[in-house]
This record gives sequence, structure tokens and C-alpha cells, in this order.
Amino acid sequence: MRIRVLGAAAGGGFPQWNCACPNCHSVREGNDSHQPLLQSSLAVSSNEKDWYLINAGPDVHRQIESFTALHPGPGIRETPLAGVILTDAEFDHTIGLLSLREGSCLTIYGTETVRKCLQSFFPVLPILKNYCSWEWQSLHPDHRKRIGLPGVGGEGTIIIETVPVSKKPPLYTQSNKEENDPEDLWEVGLVLYNESTGRCLAYFPTLERITPAIEACFQKADILMVDGTFWSETELVELGATKR
Repeated sequence: MRIRVLGAAAGGGFPQWNCACPNCHSVREGNDSHQPLLQSSLAVSSNEKDWYLINAGPDVHRQIESFTALHPGPGIRETPLAGVILTDAEFDHTIGLLSLREGSCLTIYGTETVRKCLQSFFPVLPILKNYCSWEWQSLHPDHRKRIGLPGVGGEGTIIIETVPVSKKPPLYTQSNKEENDPEDLWEVGLVLYNESTGRCLAYFPTLERITPAIEACFQKADILMVDGTFWSETELVELGATKR
């Protein structure tokens, strides 16, 4: 399994367009100690030929251009991008699907809650039905999903384990709270296994709290990537950016 970090910033990127905090200011001033970052996303592959994005945010075009393995070719409309794995339905992780509308053969993976959301609250799937013929594959905590093709030397496919993180819906769904089921699974983390070696990556781009199940994923991971949005619980409050 090959992993490429395409971005590691929170929503809005770094610097964030409307943020004048000391860190964002430092990036704009060209301070070498603060480097600009795109929003969090990974590219993963089992064979270095077919690649899957984990989440598709507003930076998706720049992220694809930043990594030569994702560049199109050799055919004029041939692309190594095989699909997108969604961890939630937030704008930061789904709005990039609109930019991928020219891709007619992508497979989109996500929970049933996310699929329903992209059919109604943020109707990406109905909007794009005349642009592309995407296939949807549902992820569920009780069932592992196998993706990709074996790599050179029989390295194996990738197995996805879906880990519940939060039942909190995106803010844009709040106007229709009566349609939200309290048991809906809105956010998940992922454990990606190399099928042949058993080694795995745990990827949790959002994290409400650490539960025993999530802690177990941390302990077994060979590579661990966890949400690090804030330096401290009170960072934004102390900066005067929010009261939350």
C-alpha cells in the first residue's frame, strides 16, 4: 500500500482566507517556520496505478496537480484516480466532488448516512447524474470493504475498516433537524489494511472524543494520522476567534 499526504490543514487551509491569527499572518509574511498547507486529504493505492482519494475538498484540483502519480494519461481522458473514500458529509470533505464531475468512472465510498445526505441536504449526486456515472459503495462498521487491485509482486488489495467517530450532522443540515435520525452515523475514521502484510494505517481526520474502540485502532496502527486542528482546547477562545 502506498500513501501520499495531499494536505494536512483544517477547513479553509493554512493560511485560512479570513483568518489573521499569528500563524496565518506568519505564512503570509513568508516566515520559514510556517509553511502553507492544503486541506487534509490522502491518496492511497495498492498497486501504484489505481489511486483513491480520502475525502475531496475544495483543494482537490491543486492536490491532484501536486502529485504526479495522479496526473492524467497516457490517454487524453485516462486518469489513475479510481475513486473517493468519504469519512463524512462536511463541505470540507465533499465539495471537491463537484470538481471531479468530468470523471465518469469513479467509485464513491461512504456510509449510508453520507449517501442520503448527498442525495438530499447537499444533493451532489442528483446534480451530477448527467455529468458522470459514478458508482456508490457503502461503508459500514460491521463489514470490511476491499478496494483496489493487487500490486506488483502480489502486494495485495486494501481493506477498509470503518470506525464510528461522531453522530453529529453537518451544520448545513440543521434547518431540517426533524429529518435527522439520532442514530445516523455522520463521521467515521478509517483503518486501511494491506491485505497481504496485515500492516495498517489509521486515519482519523475528525475526532470528537477518544473511545476504547478508537484507542484500540490507535494501538494496532503501523501509521497513525489523527485530527490535530487545535493546539489546545482554548486556542481559538484565547485568540478571540470564537466563544466555543
